[in-house]
Amino acid sequence: MKRISEERLFLFLTVFALLVISVFAVFRALKSEWVMFFIDASFAVVVILIWIYQYRTGDIKLPKIALSLLASVIASASVYFNGIASIYWIYPSIAAICYLLKARQALFSSLILSIAVMPKLYIDAELLEFASISSTLIMCSFFGYFFSNSIEKQHQLLEQLATKDSLTGVGNRRAMDEVLARTINQQARAASKVSLILLDLDHFKKINDDFGHIAGDQILVRFTQLIEKRIRQTDCFFRFGGEEFVIVPLPMDLESAITFCEKLRELTEESQLVETRKLTISLGVAEYVAGETAEAWIHRADQALYQAKKTGRNRVVAAPAE
Repeated sequence: MKRISEERLFLFLTVFALLVISVFAVFRALKSEWVMFFIDASFAVVVILIWIYQYRTGDIKLPKIALSLLASVIASASVYFNGIASIYWIYPSIAAICYLLKARQALFSSLILSIAVMPKLYIDAELLEFASISSTLIMCSFFGYFFSNSIEKQHQLLEQLATKDSLTGVGNRRAMDEVLARTINQQARAASKVSLILLDLDHFKKINDDFGHIAGDQILVRFTQLIEKRIRQTDCFFRFGGEEFVIVPLPMDLESAITFCEKLRELTEESQLVETRKLTISLGVAEYVAGETAEAWIHRADQALYQAKKTGRNRVVAAPAE
């Protein structure tokens, strides 16, 4: 599976950090500065472990926290062992922290790092130099916070525009593809029972013809709100297209997923989403089969949905394993 750009960038940064610190470790060894060599070598080993963990698991949250903490420890240790000549390492460390952590976490961590080196600065530096360095460190921490906070808000807005259906507010096809890819990747690492539901509103074209497309859109919105209240927070709900929707991943075997589908079918039938008639849904459900692609998984659920519609609608059909 292709890794998302954020993961690739993080892997690149860890490799770059490893190369830089390795050069300094060699330099420390040549100068017989064994304390700093040990610190740099330890940093390099931990970076390698972080890189391996992130590459194998795909998890990026824990490695980000670990790398930011490591950068803070190494930068502050360098100041205490080498004096204020190493203060320049604090600034890129603050920049790295602001990139790796969320805005508030980054501000807190940056300020802690800045405050941690101030006693050493106060002892070694002139008063004016101490004031200048301390002020710039705090300014960098706050500037990093404001920049990181602005980027977070823009990212959240762009992500919402890119992954949410504009009418119903549920996930769109792009978001669904990402969840499917992540689910299949997780299944390859640790197989478990997981199912997918593809559902379709019955005779929705006739509803649009009788009530108009604006009313039809309102019915779709009410329907998605109804389903969202019934599914769990771990279940992802997507608009597949038109009046078709997908729920995935469901941590259930096929039998349990069928029972869950029946509850959704009954809930929809009993709800008065359309004033003068009952609104019903047909559902196709498929349990994931080891090794199959997302397209094959969706296709099996789609074939089951087709059978549900072909045999009278308002029913659940399970896809056989292939």
